Amino acid sequence: FLRSVRERSQLFVAELEQIKSRFPLIQEIRHLGLFMGIVFVDRATCLMVVKSMADNGLFAVYANNDRRVLQFLPPLITTEEQAGEILTLFEKSLNDLSSWKNRLMKKIVEHL
Repeated sequence: FLRSVRERSQLFVAELEQIKSRFPLIQEIRHLGLFMGIVFVDRATCLMVVKSMADNGLFAVYANNDRRVLQFLPPLITTEEQAGEILTLFEKSLNDLSSWKNRLMKKIVEHL
């Protein structure tokens, strides 16, 4: 079981680092096992990614102590196939930020 968790953790980190290289709005990838923290350029971007992920069926929250950090914890029993699905939906969520609706919402959030 623990070996499987370590393998999934390594898979997530490797893939998230590749995603980070394509999306400059991501500053840093943090993790402890499958507990993932993704640092964004600002809190408004992080909040919009959390919303976009929810729209795509993924649950994540921002860290209360640093609202630029998105936190999510895939289930410890996540299979490799499910990990791939999660990563695909995460990348889709990042791509969805470019829609006019999300760009407008981000402008509103920035002024709160």
